[in-house]
Amino acid sequence: MISFLIPSLRKGGAERQFILVAEEMIRCGHTVEFITYKEKESFYPTLVNTVYISKKRKIDLVFLISLIRYLKKNKTEILCSCYQGIFEGPLLWARLVKIFHSKVKVYSCFRSPYFSNASKLVEKLTSNLSAMLLTNNKAAKNILINSIGVNERKVKLINNIADNDNFYPLTINKKLELRQKFFNKSNKHIFSVIGSYIPVKNQLFILKTIKYLLDQSEINSFYFSFFGDANGLKSTYDKCLAYQKENNIESYSEINTSIENVNELLNAIDALIVPSLYEGTPNIVMEAILCKVPVIIAKSANKSKLILNGINGYEYNTDNMHDLLRCMKKVKTKTFNFDHETLKQKMLKFDKQIIINQYLDVFTN
Repeated sequence: MISFLIPSLRKGGAERQFILVAEEMIRCGHTVEFITYKEKESFYPTLVNTVYISKKRKIDLVFLISLIRYLKKNKTEILCSCYQGIFEGPLLWARLVKIFHSKVKVYSCFRSPYFSNASKLVEKLTSNLSAMLLTNNKAAKNILINSIGVNERKVKLINNIADNDNFYPLTINKKLELRQKFFNKSNKHIFSVIGSYIPVKNQLFILKTIKYLLDQSEINSFYFSFFGDANGLKSTYDKCLAYQKENNIESYSEINTSIENVNELLNAIDALIVPSLYEGTPNIVMEAILCKVPVIIAKSANKSKLILNGINGYEYNTDNMHDLLRCMKKVKTKTFNFDHETLKQKMLKFDKQIIINQYLDVFTN
């Protein structure tokens, strides 16, 4: 039995990635389940068995005891924490399990290249409890090895899956139909920002850019749409709504919560903006590439180098409003080449079967 310990199966990119991995491993003959502790609801439809264990506090010893008892009773062989975090995330809880349940093999997954001083200390003290550390980005791998001192053989880079089963370009007529359905703004150049409303995603920066465009009387040809989970840790959703209203930019932007069909949304827009302060390998970028939608991305979010300037989008200096506007204006007139050989070679690294084989190799050896 392989158990993935994850806060919840909300509508986020990391959650969708682990569902893809779990479902493929089940097809390969493994018994796999999710253990969640934040919400009973599963927002993503999946056939993978999901077990809910209540966690009422940040530091919850009752949760730890219940988790250990369940794993022992269920004879779980592998416990995989799906991303980092100390007490609010699953990483440390999985390692604490190892102290009291020596038979279980613990794997730790890292989805972000950001490490606070506290998380670095936790790694130095507890990484020995994990059989292996798995990360989806080179920046996190380098920090684990070079800054924290984890043995290189214990850290493995496994990329995200490019989900070309669910993300693909639609016909021109279908795109026009969806554009009318979502926006009814045929005379505007539509930019979208897709991601949970949390500080790292940096949506407020885009709203400030919209305000600047309004002040400079350059707003009329643009329209901006925001979509994402409004209930994340330290959610900025209410701040975004307040800023939009206070600065009278409601006619030029919309702030929405999660959307059911991201593929349809991507096919309805002219370009995606990724303003994040840091990212591992952002799924939304791969999804935009698969839909042949250009991406404007902050340099700090483009560590995977999937956006190639002038080929499938543009990279701008993080938090530099004037540089972002330069890229936005260039996107309006540029024709992009999503069949460029360099881009095709980069995307091969994210092939589903390659990634699944890497997980199978890790969990079975």
